[in-house]
Amino acid sequence: MPFKVLLLPQDRLQNILVTTKLCLMLILILAHPRPTLLHVPGEFVAVMNGVDFRTRHNDCKFKMAANTKDFNKVQDVPFPDVPPAVKNKRTIQEQIDEMRLWFKAFKDQDHSVRDYRKYFKPNLCYLEGGWTLNSKTLDEPFQSDRHQLDASSWFDLQEKIRWTSYAGSKSNLENFAFLPTMMYNITEGIPQYAQWNYRILCHPLKQDVPTSYLKVQDDLSTRLRRKYRWDKIEGTRSARFKINEFGTER
Repeated sequence: MPFKVLLLPQDRLQNILVTTKLCLMLILILAHPRPTLLHVPGEFVAVMNGVDFRTRHNDCKFKMAANTKDFNKVQDVPFPDVPPAVKNKRTIQEQIDEMRLWFKAFKDQDHSVRDYRKYFKPNLCYLEGGWTLNSKTLDEPFQSDRHQLDASSWFDLQEKIRWTSYAGSKSNLENFAFLPTMMYNITEGIPQYAQWNYRILCHPLKQDVPTSYLKVQDDLSTRLRRKYRWDKIEGTRSARFKINEFGTER
């Protein structure tokens, strides 16, 4: 699934410097210091299974698919326990000092000092999309405390997207999305429509994922635009990684 473009203003006219999947941060992943929100992309245009669509601002909650038969049901991703070595400290300052040692052990990937693997759990977060048959009801892609689709119906949303696209503007509150509708059947001369929608979810992983599996990838346009050296890009929010558990070039 390729990301086509990020919705971010630029002051550069050269085509080679246009923002695609990278800018100051990878696909506009924003950092919100709240445990109920994901570090997720802002607005972007993507193509999934041949469907070209544009998202609203994606401040979604830390959710996973629920193990029920209810369609699109989600639940909170469970948080790991606090290490007993931290909870058993008598004062807040002692707990802070001990927790810093756990973070340092995770950063150094040294579980012989503090075995962080039970308490620093990886999650696989993903974007999914699909066609739904109820094209009359405006359904939010996912819950958000900050953003909702600013429209009364799918048709109203499409009209607003058409206007802003023709006018070269956008929703100041970042609450518009282009989610296409298609006619999938005709019954006795009456068309039946399907509505595209998407959501962002996470899935807890059982096994530990060492950070050594993450290999930084070079994005030449980003480095040249921001004058980053190769040895600097890994420590920036623009860094893009791939997972390579084999430790060899593939």
